Amino acid sequence: MKKIYMSESVFINSTNKKQSVGLGLFTNHKENSLPSYYTDFQKDCICLRPNPKHNPASNFMNLHYQDLNKIELSLCSRLKSASPLPFPNFYYLVDLILYTHTLEIHIEIHADAFILELYEYLNNKHVNIDDPFKLMSLSNHSNTFNASFTDFCIHHFDDLAALYHLDHPRKTNNYLNR
Repeated sequence: MKKIYMSESVFINSTNKKQSVGLGLFTNHKENSLPSYYTDFQKDCICLRPNPKHNPASNFMNLHYQDLNKIELSLCSRLKSASPLPFPNFYYLVDLILYTHTLEIHIEIHADAFILELYEYLNNKHVNIDDPFKLMSLSNHSNTFNASFTDFCIHHFDDLAALYHLDHPRKTNNYLNR
């Protein structure tokens, strides 16, 4: 099975009509860095579009919802840069792992209230979503999800990372060894 890794997402667009939900995926794009893509959750498919600035020769990839076996929600952490604290200071992210018969695509996204909207959107598309850490049960209100998620990770992430071999912290070279 071919594996594709993408990193550092930023929410860029969402419509009230639920026609399209978008994530912008970015990396520093230096040698050995992860590809830079935009991921749009559209009406009929998930469209992975290369950022032409960083991937001029890359092609679009459309994953139709009916072709997805499942999407798994996972976790990772990254070190905050230039932390004045004497101990490591982390921020926590969600990995969307998209499975088809031939592909496994890992998309790292910021864990914010957008996750709730995306979860609802994918459920409405009848996509099988595996949430082993019960992230969607932390809060069903967008105004409290961020605090609930951060509190959950502060208290449980170290144990979960050890038990499930989560990247803690994740670095770009974590992908290169897979």
